[in-house]
Amino acid sequence: MFKDKQDILNHIQKADVSNITKEILLKFDNLKKERIVFYLNSEELEEIFKWKLRSQFGRQKRRRQINTDDNIKL
Repeated sequence: MFKDKQDILNHIQKADVSNITKEILLKFDNLKKERIVFYLNSEELEEIFKWKLRSQFGRQKRRRQINTDDNIKL
């Protein structure tokens, strides 16, 4: 199944989303400092959906298309 120890480590790294989680948390922590009233725009919300839904991200595309910057801020 695995070629060697490095192959195993590579699979673990791919499965470990904690690095992605850390990047997203850092990005949004920085945005909180920039935006006095914190909000997300549609691109930022999509980034969260992509991270959270992972392989299921594409299934809800039509539903997410109704999200605009204006209705997200509400």
